[in-house]
Amino acid sequence: MNRFNWNWSLKHDVRQMSRRTAWGACLAIALFSCGSSDGLPDRWETYRNPRYGFEFPYPAGWQAADLPENRDGAAFRNPQNQQVEIRGWASFLRVPKNSGTAAPKLASSPTPSVRLAKPFSSKAPPTQVPSQRSSSLPPANFTTEQGIQGRLQANIEAQTSSLTLVLTHENVQYYLRGSAPSQQFDAYYQFFNYVARRYRIPISRN
Repeated sequence: MNRFNWNWSLKHDVRQMSRRTAWGACLAIALFSCGSSDGLPDRWETYRNPRYGFEFPYPAGWQAADLPENRDGAAFRNPQNQQVEIRGWASFLRVPKNSGTAAPKLASSPTPSVRLAKPFSSKAPPTQVPSQRSSSLPPANFTTEQGIQGRLQANIEAQTSSLTLVLTHENVQYYLRGSAPSQQFDAYYQFFNYVARRYRIPISRN
């Protein structure tokens, strides 16, 4: 490659990088308007579930979606982008009769199941979901600030991608899911992770 072609290629790469950086900055501004230096909102609200007692933070100003009649959970959406959502819910584990020492089956989720992906990698290829009939639950790969271990799952699809946290405690399955358009998922990934770490569940103290 001669020097002219090398210089043109370098300038082209710099221009492409500048465009991506500018786009990312514009998207961050669009996500949270006035936020902190780490790209997260300055003001937060806390949702507390009256039935199961779990709670999680969401940005102030996000709009509540329609609540289920059984009060199992709630969802909040970005008013500037209704496709971006945080949803939390819970359900009791179904313990089969005559189960003995076998592990209980998981209760069906109110939203579609996600495929497991390598933790903390939004671009990792998805793998097959463990069968509901499996004798053991998937191993934990995530710990909340409360000290509860759970499973963090990334589901990467063509249109919408999501990050889901699953916690199990005292015969209750707790869920938190953040979803966004796949083209914007990388920009929201750390935000969803931040909320997941601050997800709290009730713990009995004897």
